[in-house]
Amino acid sequence: MNEYIVKPYVYYDERYPSHWINPDVAKHMANSLENMGFKVVDANETKKLMERAVTSSLSEEIVIVFAQDVVPEKLVDNPSSPTANSLIRRFLNNGHSIVWMGNIPFLHIGFSDGKMRTLTNTVVRQVLGLDPNIPHVSAPVKHTHFGYMLQLPTWVGTRPHRGLAPNVGGVNFIPLSISPHGVHAFIVTYHKGPVGAGFTFTFSGFIRLYDIVLDKIEKLSENMIRGIVNAVFRNPMFHAWIAIQEMQKRIHNLEEELRISFNTLKSELDNLGKLLDQILKLVKEGAKPKSQSKSS
Repeated sequence: MNEYIVKPYVYYDERYPSHWINPDVAKHMANSLENMGFKVVDANETKKLMERAVTSSLSEEIVIVFAQDVVPEKLVDNPSSPTANSLIRRFLNNGHSIVWMGNIPFLHIGFSDGKMRTLTNTVVRQVLGLDPNIPHVSAPVKHTHFGYMLQLPTWVGTRPHRGLAPNVGGVNFIPLSISPHGVHAFIVTYHKGPVGAGFTFTFSGFIRLYDIVLDKIEKLSENMIRGIVNAVFRNPMFHAWIAIQEMQKRIHNLEEELRISFNTLKSELDNLGKLLDQILKLVKEGAKPKSQSKSS
């Protein structure tokens, strides 16, 4: 298998609005990730990046962290009612990823003049295929084994999702962090990989983290930044998944070897049984009294 390549970016554009992520927090997030090797892109650059990603063959995964929780109008097909034909969804369909924090994705659409349009929860169904029933709660999250593999920090979640919307096909939902109210962090996968140069995109797609209000820089701790980076690269998950696939392959081969050995042994036992029957028959015939043959 070829080396898995991830190209990390962070969307940050001062012209565009944010909602639950304060502008100072968004700037701090973008700067922190830039210092860790991410490339900062504005709305125009993000659009060009996505356009190239959906029109070129897949050879690497582009991952864009959204430091602002409002989607620029440039990335959707209809700012009033975006659909799954939006550029941002086609980007996901082609095996690339977005990391999202803050309020409900696609609850707002932003414009370059700083204004934003509020939409309804049903847009998450239209664009992402998610259940639009999203309650407002306050619940400490617990990680699934995938969340632990990414070494995510814990937080008090506020806008959990209920999973995929009814009758949504060809989309997978992987919970990362949960509470009794729903799933607070998850990965929605849209790509039908593996394709291209042998890359596995099992965990690519829309990656939801930290459903909280980030109104102060101190709320975005170093552990939370590290969790974002872990979610971008997903190295522990990829390695574990490859190991699981290799183990499944070995188990399948072992099962096949056992099946062949069992069938061979069964055939030999059947032949041995027939041979024993013939021997017993000969023994019985040899044991008949001699007198019977003389008298006749």
